[in-house]
Amino acid sequence: MAIALDVANVGRGNNGGGGITSCSLTTSSAVASGARIFLCLSWQLGGGTPVFSSMTAAGGLTWTLEAQIGDGALGDSSGAALIYADAPAGLASSTTLTASWTGTAFAAVLLGSSYTGITGTRTAEGTDRVGTTTTWTSPTIAVGAGGIVIGICANDNSPQANTPTAPAVEDNDFANPSELIYGVIERRIEASAGSYNVAGTLTTAPGVNNAIVVASYEATASVTPGPGDNPPIGIAGRGAGW
Repeated sequence: MAIALDVANVGRGNNGGGGITSCSLTTSSAVASGARIFLCLSWQLGGGTPVFSSMTAAGGLTWTLEAQIGDGALGDSSGAALIYADAPAGLASSTTLTASWTGTAFAAVLLGSSYTGITGTRTAEGTDRVGTTTTWTSPTIAVGAGGIVIGICANDNSPQANTPTAPAVEDNDFANPSELIYGVIERRIEASAGSYNVAGTLTTAPGVNNAIVVASYEATASVTPGPGDNPPIGIAGRGAGW
């Protein structure tokens, strides 16, 4: 099964004002059965070092932290976490999802996109911290033929917008309307196995740093039925033995 975009904007939310420990979004579109949802959690650290702990409102799904980056002790102002969950039965619109963390942040945004056809855990991942530049590039990571590379970038400026570097495609982005924090989700689906990255150009340079997380995943393998996998078709009068 080929990987495909399901919903570009699953939802967006923000929180701010200092001393916060969570951020929520309400899904604006229904997610298809069997899709995988990726969330970009972006923090303005405010000198702290928040560490993602759980999805305290999970929509009945099991969530996994793929990777996160951002350390106030290193002078970072922005941090990012990539979180995902499979939705075997889909996910309804108007569902609240809440990401929570230990420590505190000054402000945050939470946004999501979903994709069909992804199987298993990640193939590879990477993180990076980039200074006050409008251009950002994720680490280059491996993926198999037909696989997907998902990248997120957070930075401490708003209003903000991002132009993806082709062939990467932007699926969702959001800036906190009242605080200096922004997040974006990009992806690229590759026909050939290899090593790839995602990148973009921002309208405004961050005040301190861009925080970047990237991961790759493989497509669900197609299964071709073999001899004997299915009962005979078109034979009337057979009992339950077939």
